Amino acid sequence: MCLFVTRQEEKTAEEETIPLEKHKHRQIISPKIKLQFKKYWIYTKKWFPLAIVIGIISGILMGLFTSLVVNLEKWTVDTIPIYIRYPLVGVVTSLFLYFGYTEVRGAGISYVLKHKNTTTSIPKRVLLTKFFTSVLALGAHAPAGREGPSVTLGSTAAFTIADLTKMSAEDEMHAVTIGAAACTAAVFGAPLGGTVFATEVPFKHDLDETVFLPALLASAIAFLISDALLNLLNSKPVSLDIEHFTVSLKFVDSMLYILLGIFAGLSGIGFSLLFKNLSKWSGKYIKSYFMPLVGMLLTTVIVAVMELNLPADITLGGTGFSSINTLLENYGTVSLGVLFLLFLGKMIATSTCVGFGTSGGVMGPSLVTGAALGVLYWKLLSFVGVVVNPLALIIVGMSSFHTATTKTPIASMILVLEMVGFPNLIIPIILSNVAAFIISMDFSLYSGQLRSKEVILRRRIQYTDVLETLNVKEAMETSFASVKEDEKLKDTFSLLYLHKISSLLVIDSKNELAGIISASDFQRGFSKGSNLVSDEMTRNLYVAHPEESLRDAFDRLTTNAIECMPVVAKDEPKKILGMVTFRDIEHRYETELTKLELKRKLTIKELDEELDDDI
Repeated sequence: MCLFVTRQEEKTAEEETIPLEKHKHRQIISPKIKLQFKKYWIYTKKWFPLAIVIGIISGILMGLFTSLVVNLEKWTVDTIPIYIRYPLVGVVTSLFLYFGYTEVRGAGISYVLKHKNTTTSIPKRVLLTKFFTSVLALGAHAPAGREGPSVTLGSTAAFTIADLTKMSAEDEMHAVTIGAAACTAAVFGAPLGGTVFATEVPFKHDLDETVFLPALLASAIAFLISDALLNLLNSKPVSLDIEHFTVSLKFVDSMLYILLGIFAGLSGIGFSLLFKNLSKWSGKYIKSYFMPLVGMLLTTVIVAVMELNLPADITLGGTGFSSINTLLENYGTVSLGVLFLLFLGKMIATSTCVGFGTSGGVMGPSLVTGAALGVLYWKLLSFVGVVVNPLALIIVGMSSFHTATTKTPIASMILVLEMVGFPNLIIPIILSNVAAFIISMDFSLYSGQLRSKEVILRRRIQYTDVLETLNVKEAMETSFASVKEDEKLKDTFSLLYLHKISSLLVIDSKNELAGIISASDFQRGFSKGSNLVSDEMTRNLYVAHPEESLRDAFDRLTTNAIECMPVVAKDEPKKILGMVTFRDIEHRYETELTKLELKRKLTIKELDEELDDDI
């Protein structure tokens, strides 16, 4: 016994000779560092080598694509009249559709989004079919853009690489985002804008941020390689080229930019409705594989007739960048009639061209339409005696109109600023883009674009009973933020930001549940001059019980449009056991699906049913 005590004392004495900081380092800090390193190394080795490979391939692909388009466009415009080259594009595209190559239809972004949001494989043949039909359409100077084909080609290439490396279905869809970003960046010379566009476009109210950094790396590599290849081939496309200027932003100017955003939003609704409904209405009477041919015949007439009244340096054909340069250089001399023709004509021609299924994008047409709107707006302000920089309005008009038609306000801002090089226009563009985004609601030119990631989860939940097998106790958070009902509003409001939550539980003097107070309750209280939490908190609560199914809790959250519920015991309704949110249910749901390998894919047919309910 004594021997044991002596040894124990000796051991304790030895431990006490170890410096406290060193002991803590060995026991706590070192494992944390190892864990962080392991965590980030797993992410790094998975995505960054893939991003480099995708960037290289995308750069070469887009360099060749752009070079072919530029050289073919130079040849066809000078040698083949519009009434031959446009119908020819329609014939070829219709033949592809007739033989079942549906991927060549339209911009292609909707096609990619449907496959991405349903984790459905993208056929490898898309690389050839979309490449050929897009080069043909853009090389014929059709009124279409390059972002649709670039996204489709980049997504297909990235998916193919991910598939060859045996990545999971979910990771393959993240790879699609990297490929879309890289090719968009390469084709527009805007790495940051291309990355944000690719991560922002899948959803109208969310961001696919998982692979943002790898996508940014791939975009930079793709841009550098594509640019070097185009210089080598002497095939640089038309780009935006204007002189820098300084914008002085005052309160009145801010209101003017917001008003421009409202005009852009309303115009964007019109463009979206025309783009989707014109082809939908025509599709009732025309076979789907004949639609591109009919569309290009209509486009031929529209462009040929309207261009009779347009000057030589402004055209409805092509992506529209040359017309934008003309507006930037000669905004003061362009007549109202020409501006209206360009504004309306580009929307109509793009709707009959890309909207009817011809392979091409809508970004170029959206930008030139926004530029025309900016000049029209400047002329209106000049007429009423308001002085504002016309170049600023043109650039902001481009960004806000693109925002209204694609629901990508961040990407629209960065893309335009990177293309024209005007960082001092960030504030005006933010104001205008926000206004355009709000005014245009959920209208968009991309039919495969969902409202948010929640749509996918809701659809998955609808077609599976996994939530019935899980209970609230398995998903709830046992640590939560709370406030006393007698505390002051001004003293507790900061807790929302500190804990990054939207609601706080309210407890009474016995530490029992008294209510809940949300961010909107705080705002209402401040506006009314209320003082205490008890003045504004909600007392009649929806609650969850730990033993009930997550299905019941999920239905209660969505039915009542609430974000969270306190979890209480059935026999003690005021005893708080935890909190459960929609995000908690999502995380537990996804974990269970991965664990059981029973994740049911959302099919394109089911996604189309969801999109039919969309705007």
